[in-house]
Amino acid sequence: MTGRLGEDELWEGAAEWLAAAEDELRAGRLRVAFESARHAAELAGKARLLSATGTYPKSHTIASQLHRAGLVPSGVDAKAVHRLLSEFTLGTYGFDRPLAREDVVAAIALARSMLPPA
Repeated sequence: MTGRLGEDELWEGAAEWLAAAEDELRAGRLRVAFESARHAAELAGKARLLSATGTYPKSHTIASQLHRAGLVPSGVDAKAVHRLLSEFTLGTYGFDRPLAREDVVAAIALARSMLPPA
């Protein structure tokens, strides 16, 4: 796995991005908070894939793989995971729609649900 993160590094990265998302939300920086939450969810998803299958894709589009492998956490809406992981431009550019605080709070909650219980 040269050049690729291991499972522990992916989990640690996901936790760091989640903490950053929470900090940015408290500071009122919604776009940065949203993107941080999306990164946290993506890294957590890649850690889940690596743990279960021994690999993860280089691409950012992992939601369908998580769903097909049955790796979306219990009680988490697979469609919500897909939406969050697909909204590459919302936090950065806002092309799809304006970003609201509720979007960020939901993204953080979803990212938190992708990580293992503390």
